[in-house]
Amino acid sequence: MADNNHSMSAGSTGSFQSTTLEITTGNREDLAAIWRGAFLASGTLTDPGRAAALEVTCPCPEAALALVGCARRLGIPAKSKETRGG
Repeated sequence: MADNNHSMSAGSTGSFQSTTLEITTGNREDLAAIWRGAFLASGTLTDPGRAAALEVTCPCPEAALALVGCARRLGIPAKSKETRGG
């Protein structure tokens, strides 16, 4: 059986849901720190030779959407996608 991963490209726990508001309403420094932490925890970069992209694997769709909102507030285009396996 394949696992579902929610990835954030630049793709649910009760404790995360309580912090979603903080993620989407923080100041620029907080938002940048959130992205740094997400990337260090589960981020990857595309292979050389392809268009540059950063991907973060999230534990749930809410986390991915919160990071999309965070990136957009920083002026970074981002989208969420669901992937299988991983």
